[in-house]
Amino acid sequence: CGDYGSITPDVSTAIARLDGFKFVGLLEEWANSICLFHAKFGGTCRAAEFTNTHAGDDDSGDDDAGDDVDEYDLALYTAVEKRFRREMRAYGIGKQVCTAICPGLAAHFNDQGRFNVLFNDSTSAASASIAASAAMPPPPS
Repeated sequence: CGDYGSITPDVSTAIARLDGFKFVGLLEEWANSICLFHAKFGGTCRAAEFTNTHAGDDDSGDDDAGDDVDEYDLALYTAVEKRFRREMRAYGIGKQVCTAICPGLAAHFNDQGRFNVLFNDSTSAASASIAASAAMPPPPS
């Protein structure tokens, strides 16, 4: 995206800021993320939450675009994934629970509760990039 020269990301601050997030989800665990969100905060699941609004051909021509995850992204992603898995266990997230939380939408869950749609992009890199926004400083007051 840009050349940041000798700037070293402050990963420990980014990871610490995750505590201020009420929710974290993972792109490659989209269905579980939607289910966890509703388990934590309530509300009715809607079919639109399971719609891939970014579907289409990847015409970038760069099949290795998702391989650009660096050690900083990976450290932050690992922390996000650890929290996500911990919260999934705490809320008992799985196919049975998710089909109860999201009635009529069971087709979106397989036996592992994962989203039954494949995305065209590299999900790990995308998730790390999304999670990396946690490293941004808070807006000025």
